[in-house]
Amino acid sequence: MKKVLLSILGLLSMGVSSFAQEANAGDFNFGIVFGGGLSSIRTEEVSLVDRKPIANLQAGFALDYTFVDGFFAELGLTFQRKGDKTESEALGFKSTTTMNMLYLEAPLTLNYRIPVGDMGLIPQVGGYFAYGVGGKTKVKNEASNELLSSLAGMADGESDTFNDAMEKVDYGLRFGLGLAFNEALKFTVGYDLGLANVTSFDRVEYKTGSLFGTLTYYFK
Repeated sequence: MKKVLLSILGLLSMGVSSFAQEANAGDFNFGIVFGGGLSSIRTEEVSLVDRKPIANLQAGFALDYTFVDGFFAELGLTFQRKGDKTESEALGFKSTTTMNMLYLEAPLTLNYRIPVGDMGLIPQVGGYFAYGVGGKTKVKNEASNELLSSLAGMADGESDTFNDAMEKVDYGLRFGLGLAFNEALKFTVGYDLGLANVTSFDRVEYKTGSLFGTLTYYFK
């Protein structure tokens, strides 16, 4: 097992080259992306519920093209999980609602590669468009005593997240900072700031937000 891990690390670090050190006009790269972080719903709604983030998971691919030395555009397509969790307590009951929102998301960013020794520091800014393709909202209730437990269980349930009250279209801004270790591997941390109201409730706005970290492996 140790030999396998050392071999993998050797392949990833082999040949520190122009991808890490510089970006030349006309360069084109294709890679796969995977990662995760925390996703939440931003709202100004006055509510007694406690809103908490859930895990943001994502996987997909990325294409980048350098059109001027040092500057390149990156287009991706990822499958992502977003949403949040809300908790409330009243009359001896505790209710937890987990909203899972599954999206196909296409980010487009402008990047600048800054040589830092044998690596490359890559600030990025841009936007994204996402479309909801599924997800379930689950409600779980707990009671403070056995007498109320049966009533709490009756209120449990599961429904499709994208229904008449939730919109499938989401879009917003993306900010990030990447670090290219070599010609094949890049680590990026960033934030997707949702601008679209993803609910159709009157006088209430829900907007997504995702803090993420991803690894991109480029095929050479």
